[in-house]
Amino acid sequence: MTLESGIELEARRLLLATGVIDELPAIAGLQELWGVSALHCPYCHGWEVQDQPIALHGKGQVGFDLCVLVKRMKR
Repeated sequence: MTLESGIELEARRLLLATGVIDELPAIAGLQELWGVSALHCPYCHGWEVQDQPIALHGKGQVGFDLCVLVKRMKR
């Protein structure tokens, strides 16, 4: 594979994950923002949204753990 910059990439294996469907909660406007400014994981996408306000949506232990993770990331 050759990038626009001319750099060539080579790999022994390539993994394609298809068929994944995000099941979003029924929150007005979320569908339009999904993948743009509404992201599935602040840990995975933290660089893109650094120094910006953040809101988290989750429930139960998973939601709590996400809040703890983000709190630890904020320095």
